[in-house]
Amino acid sequence: MAAGSDMGEIQMVSTTKRVNLSRLPPDRKRSAWAWVQKNRPEQAGLIQSASFQQLLTTFNGEVIIEMEINNEKN
Repeated sequence: MAAGSDMGEIQMVSTTKRVNLSRLPPDRKRSAWAWVQKNRPEQAGLIQSASFQQLLTTFNGEVIIEMEINNEKN
């Protein structure tokens, strides 16, 4: 393969997607929550805070976050 050629190489492209944690099925919710705890610990702390939970209850809110999704590109 010639130098500088990217034929046959797999590249990872990161995009963001809005995810409604409140509406995910339990198995996907666990996976998404684990991602938030690992990659966005401050946001996870906010979501778990008593004041945030009170706002969710008061306004019948939902938790929607942006997550990075990695896609393979050839």
